[in-house]
Amino acid sequence: MSLNQFFITFAVALVLGLFVSKAGKLLFKKALLLYRTLTFRHVILTPYTPKKQKKDNK
Repeated sequence: MSLNQFFITFAVALVLGLFVSKAGKLLFKKALLLYRTLTFRHVILTPYTPKKQKKDNK
């Protein structure tokens, strides 16, 4: 294998690796977002406010 072939193979592998890693990262983000939207069950609780009872003025 000549030095030219080595450099060409190295460049192709580098570019292919970048594309595969970017695609994997994007797919992982999409899958994680889908998982979070399907499993997130958040109920908004209302804060406790005691009811003020008026005393009878007799």
